[in-house]
Amino acid sequence: MGAGDDATVIGRAVVYLIPIVFLGIGFYYPLGVVLRDGLAPGPLRAVLTDPYFLHLIAFTLKQAAISTALSLALGLPGAYLLARYEFPGRRAVRALTAVPFVLPAITVGLGFILFFGGNGVLNRFLMWAFHLPSPPLHLLYSLTGIVLAHAFYNAPIVMRTVGAAWEGIDPSFAEAAAALGAGRWRRALGITLPLLSPAIMSSAALVFVFTFLSFPIVLVLGGARYATIEVGIYTLVRTLLDFPRGAALIVVETAISLGFSYLYLRAEGRFAVPVQGERKALRIPFFRRGRWGEKSLLAGYTVAIGVLFLGPIGAVIADSFRGEAG
Repeated sequence: MGAGDDATVIGRAVVYLIPIVFLGIGFYYPLGVVLRDGLAPGPLRAVLTDPYFLHLIAFTLKQAAISTALSLALGLPGAYLLARYEFPGRRAVRALTAVPFVLPAITVGLGFILFFGGNGVLNRFLMWAFHLPSPPLHLLYSLTGIVLAHAFYNAPIVMRTVGAAWEGIDPSFAEAAAALGAGRWRRALGITLPLLSPAIMSSAALVFVFTFLSFPIVLVLGGARYATIEVGIYTLVRTLLDFPRGAALIVVETAISLGFSYLYLRAEGRFAVPVQGERKALRIPFFRRGRWGEKSLLAGYTVAIGVLFLGPIGAVIADSFRGEAG
């Protein structure tokens, strides 16, 4: 082997060694320190027996469950609307569902304060419209504010995931059931829902994990009173400099999130329905005659979802153009 070959081998070794060293120093070593401190009997026992930390864990699970339910409640009608109806601007609306993914959490928090706050746009409008002496809505700095902000972020996940699955359902299944006398609701519950269940479960699991691990939204809109595990970790490590109990709380949070991920993967395998279809249902023009009751509900839903999503974004944009006097 010549000098050139030796240099090549050394060069390759250096190339492989750099990312390994980087991962070791930047990821595995800090992770090892956290696991070492977090799994120590003293701090772990303190976290699992202290009523304050047990309250943090319970509240984190509670707000994640409520946030997931609200995200599903807001996302599923949107998925149905995008999958089954054709209307002007449909593609633009679908594209707008990706906007929350790219917005910084602090921007979302600021938008909620500017729009839903006591002196926010919505309260000022309601006070003007109904001649009220004080703000009628008190949504921020509460569980309601946290859940609404989480739904702002995560309902689009449900819309896009379930909507794509809904568009891919072969209409032959429903047509065959209708030919056999099955009504619309029976087809929806007996055919459509089972076919959509993998997508619904997948989006719900993602939303639950995201809201369970949420930090900036809870910190801005909840504060210490409505703290979650993430805020508790921040308080222990950043404010109290209590690294052992902070590491123990990280271990507990990681174990819970991994546990829910495992349950989701197990459930997904059981509930998944293999579908092979070549046809796709044609979308119905929204402004065609018929189904006025359903369309009225969808129109009301569109207004509500527009207030929730466009209100905070518009408030931030409008506030950014105001001068100091404004």
